[in-house]
Amino acid sequence: MSAPKNGSISQSALRVMKSDQFRGKDLEVDCWEPGAPDSKYRGVLRVDDANNGSLRLEGPADSLNALEKERLVLFGIVKSNYFHRITIFDVVMTHSAIPRLSQDDISAFEAEFVTNNILIGAHINCEDDSAVNSALFILSGLPEWCTRVLRNPLISRTA
Repeated sequence: MSAPKNGSISQSALRVMKSDQFRGKDLEVDCWEPGAPDSKYRGVLRVDDANNGSLRLEGPADSLNALEKERLVLFGIVKSNYFHRITIFDVVMTHSAIPRLSQDDISAFEAEFVTNNILIGAHINCEDDSAVNSALFILSGLPEWCTRVLRNPLISRTA
């Protein structure tokens, strides 16, 4: 994993931050574009075993089709058994708005999207923004690990 620059979080680090608790589940979400929190889309987010995300959003057709743009970022809230803020990067539309079946509401349309970059726990505008201000690491088991390494004859002790 590459080291973050100037406190920012790298794209590969974002992939690592995905949580196992989200994999393989249909998660209810509310999503919106940064700067437009009043224009929310209700939907379902699913993260597969390969860390690829699929997103199905509902809303008026013209609003959904306006989300077909390059390098789309969406903010969201996961509402299924959890309550987490998420930021979804590099969102790409795979199916434009189509009418939902068995719905009388003329504004009920669905569009499908994919992504492989999801940040769980914060809303940030781009992948170069800082997501973590500080971190505390506590090492444990270091004496035991050093003892095992020093006793291993396969490890060269010359520098």
